[in-house]
Amino acid sequence: ASFDQRNYGFRKLSDLFQSIDLFEMKKTNGSVMWVRDKKRSKSINKLKQTTLA
Repeated sequence: ASFDQRNYGFRKLSDLFQSIDLFEMKKTNGSVMWVRDKKRSKSINKLKQTTLA
């Protein structure tokens, strides 16, 4: 692949994601990491609130 997080000074991709603070991250059992775009999740939650009102 042409992308490598080490080019940006991070050993792990998850460390890069945490540093830019654009993603919600949740670690589950073992080594599974869930990543979600914060902006998208906010817009989805806002849409849900307006349709429920």
